[in-house]
Amino acid sequence: MKIFNEENESKLVQFPNGKIVGARWLVRRILGTGAYGAVYEVQSVTNPLISGALKAESNSATDSILKLEVEVLKQLQSRKYTVRLLYSGKRETYSYMVMTLCGPDLLTVKNMKNLVTFSESTTLRIAVLSLYAIKQVLLRGTLRYCSVNTHKRNEQGRVDDLWSLMYMLIELRCNYLPWSKATREDRILYLKESIPDKQLLSNGKMEFYERILAHLRKLRYPDRPDYHYMYKLMVSPMIRKRYLFNEPYDWEVVSEGATQEESESMKKSSTSSPKSVSPIDVKPFNSIIPEDIPVAQEHAFDEGENDVPDIMKTSYHVYHRRQDRGQRASQDENNVPNEDLP
Repeated sequence: MKIFNEENESKLVQFPNGKIVGARWLVRRILGTGAYGAVYEVQSVTNPLISGALKAESNSATDSILKLEVEVLKQLQSRKYTVRLLYSGKRETYSYMVMTLCGPDLLTVKNMKNLVTFSESTTLRIAVLSLYAIKQVLLRGTLRYCSVNTHKRNEQGRVDDLWSLMYMLIELRCNYLPWSKATREDRILYLKESIPDKQLLSNGKMEFYERILAHLRKLRYPDRPDYHYMYKLMVSPMIRKRYLFNEPYDWEVVSEGATQEESESMKKSSTSSPKSVSPIDVKPFNSIIPEDIPVAQEHAFDEGENDVPDIMKTSYHVYHRRQDRGQRASQDENNVPNEDLP
């Protein structure tokens, strides 16, 4: 983790509101800062309807990661539910990139709308959309949501992101994680390892979650999770209870200060239509880019459909596997008595 000290602060790229960067982007306001870098909300000079998040980094930073971030985002441009790279450039003293301007996270939205928990309909749709996103892109997560493997600094596979997803869904639906108030990493790790799944899901609001957790516990680092199986578990209660993918989410129908009872009443009225529901019968809702519409079709969760590459076949894994074999061979040679050498 980078230390934000006075030396770093002096190298921080700072733009005043109203500055035009690269003759293309008008700085509206600062969104956040970190060591050697800052993020600004910007607006296109040529098209005021286009807004973005501009991240700038000093060229004097010795541990710059902006170039790597640009390359990663370029590789992700064909993937749904990922940040879009709008522009990147380099000036004399700093480098910058402009990407999609994202809104607040779900926990912030829930708190802003005074919702204690999300409804089952909203949580299930978040689950399906998040599962598809994770199927394409791997993350690491924060202490609150990351997997046990991440805590132990073990190599992470596709299963680890799914642990993060399940922890997030449990908190959104139940407003509770046993380690929510813990601050020490060793305490969080202990709770994640020691609390049984049934206790974690003790309120009974999540009928399929225990089966998903049981599936995750069987997976090893290189294994491909059964996304199709998890998708079927998530969408089954949606079909049975006639939830629609294109109905408003909780935060779209609840006004500031609305009670939980009012929220549930509004959601019940929106799901009382006799229209039949199928996981394939999905229509877009409140999306500007048609290509970014929720991918809820069953085939989207089949093997090979926009999957993260098989870790066992990536150049990273092959390279490190060769390194490990070489190290083991060297250790074996050193451990063999001289008289046994050929």
